[in-house]
Amino acid sequence: MYIKMQCPQCGMIDDMDDSRQFQYCRFCGRQVNVRDAAYTAQAAQATPNMPAADSPNLNIQYYSINPGVTMIVRFLFSGQVQYFVSGQRFSFHIPYGSHRITLQIGRKNYARNIFLPDNNAQVNIYASWDGRAHIEIVNPPYTPPAPVQQVVYVPVQTPMNNPAPAPAPTPGNGKICPQCGTVNDPGYVFCLKCAARLEEDQPKDADPAPEEPDVKGDAPAVEHEEQNETVCENCGRTLHDDEKFCPGCGTKNPNV
Repeated sequence: MYIKMQCPQCGMIDDMDDSRQFQYCRFCGRQVNVRDAAYTAQAAQATPNMPAADSPNLNIQYYSINPGVTMIVRFLFSGQVQYFVSGQRFSFHIPYGSHRITLQIGRKNYARNIFLPDNNAQVNIYASWDGRAHIEIVNPPYTPPAPVQQVVYVPVQTPMNNPAPAPAPTPGNGKICPQCGTVNDPGYVFCLKCAARLEEDQPKDADPAPEEPDVKGDAPAVEHEEQNETVCENCGRTLHDDEKFCPGCGTKNPNV
């Protein structure tokens, strides 16, 4: 007795002799256990012409130059079957993910994998027969995810305020040499640079005299007026009575 069995590999339904436990699928060559009730029941429960889908995401269209060559599409994940004649188009709603289907055009079976994206994008299958079977699967165009915009914080560079140059030293209470313009300590009587005698009373904010170029030769002799105070013979520093040596140049105080 021949019964209808569905191949567990290609999904094709064929008549097999139940007098022998094992037979081979004539479409893919897979060994089939004829006494396996699971495949027998699945073949018996296969329902042609699936109901129309409410929100389809898979469209299948078939065309043949020979109206007698039909197409049978089997969804292996659900066991459902859809029959096509030339010029028919059916739409289905398939769960998200990858699924395997078979398309039987004439007496030949073709297995294909289809992938349904989770955004309800449309997948189209175009099958035809013109003496040979042609199957084209058109997947929806891939839309890459929008790039994540990274906010880069750039520090604002403010111009640095350069500090004002230090003011030129002012004579203050020092004595300015009338000959070379050197500022000397208030207690000096003679200039440390040129040995010129310093005036006693000078304005505090007097402008220094312009510096004259050095002239070769000995510095001009300066006449020392007699003073009641002791003055260092070497540097002209005023010496106190208790200073045996000049603190400026180390010359011995002649009056001690």
